[in-house]
Amino acid sequence: MSKLTPMFKKDFFIPQYTVYENVMHVDEIDAINFYAKTSVPPEDARVGVDEAEGSVSPDIRKSTVRWLLPDQNMKGMFKRLFNITEYCNRQYYKFDLKGFESVQHTTYTDQEEKYDYHVDYAAGVTSDIYMRKLSFVVMLNDPTEYEGGELCFTAGRNHEEVLKLSKGAIICFPSWMMHKVNPVTGGERNSLVWWCLGPKFV
Repeated sequence: MSKLTPMFKKDFFIPQYTVYENVMHVDEIDAINFYAKTSVPPEDARVGVDEAEGSVSPDIRKSTVRWLLPDQNMKGMFKRLFNITEYCNRQYYKFDLKGFESVQHTTYTDQEEKYDYHVDYAAGVTSDIYMRKLSFVVMLNDPTEYEGGELCFTAGRNHEEVLKLSKGAIICFPSWMMHKVNPVTGGERNSLVWWCLGPKFV
């Protein structure tokens, strides 16, 4: 794993997140992107508590997703993501985590595709016991390759943090944080997203 250098934000107005630069090599990123786009069936992104059974609502969320599984092709990537997850949680959050969901490859095109403000903890694989606790995003292309598509956080009215991450950068944040992806107006934005699960907070 490359050296992780977190940029830590924490005060009353700015939400807490951690960014790791250059965690994945360019060749590794390009291989993942190629495999996802050529070997995994695309789906329209959905909204709802259960994303697999949710509704397609382009006014809220418009993008193409592909679900990556820990098969022989993705075995190395899943091991890398597990190590990143464990390191980040141990260093900064210390949540009780039991695993993570299948990894989502997401593509936003220049048709102003976006994802409005939302939280992750209420979606995905949830039950009476487990919930999403930590969210991760890996950027798969250079920010010069697309326009718009910024990742934004808000802690309240008129307090917004706007980020455009470099290729290979990973951002980690608690799944209860309000965030969005701005509309992409040029080029194409690709990323990996995954969520870590654990017992519900008491």
